[in-house]
Amino acid sequence: MTDNDKVITSEMKNTIAFDSIYKAEQYFKREYGCFITYFAYNASNLQLIDYVGFVFDNEDMVSSKDKETMNYVHNKNTINIIFPHYQIRLSGSKSFMNKFPFIKTLLDGNFNNDSFIKYTYYDSIEEITGSTTIIVYNELESLLLDKPVTVKQRKWESKTYWIIEDIVINNMDELISQFINESYYKAKFGNHTVDNYYDHQNDHQN
Repeated sequence: MTDNDKVITSEMKNTIAFDSIYKAEQYFKREYGCFITYFAYNASNLQLIDYVGFVFDNEDMVSSKDKETMNYVHNKNTINIIFPHYQIRLSGSKSFMNKFPFIKTLLDGNFNNDSFIKYTYYDSIEEITGSTTIIVYNELESLLLDKPVTVKQRKWESKTYWIIEDIVINNMDELISQFINESYYKAKFGNHTVDNYYDHQNDHQN
């Protein structure tokens, strides 16, 4: 912790108070190496993770869109799960996090647990409560979903043709691996939607 990171010991005991939202983000990267953030809040049968990105922590480099991402990550209603061993962060809604019984148990329990980091940051002169942030050292595959989830995934046969297959997701490791696989082929073959599948099927059959 640097001189810019203060600790409040009054009403919010053991709460870290940062001079700015940027200082908060810098702290989490510095202490836990969470340079990659996966976002999950609109779970659907297509994918459980919405997107992955880098949260900029330098005010001079932050665009308006980047600021929205920063505000989401550090919003008091956002749940952040940081996995130091993997150097990643999962940022999402409580409803999404409750899909994992281990995380739900933490959220329903004592927020004074050592796994939780409580923090605030200053925006101009206002002190703002940060996100609910939990540090988890468990293996990703040990974090099971409350029930298996089947998602639709494109199995690419060529750049312009694919078939849809069902992928069963059982745990956090499979969730992230499925998203990485899907993202890789989107980048390689183009951002085709599942709706286009039927058009491509018809073209292929004709």
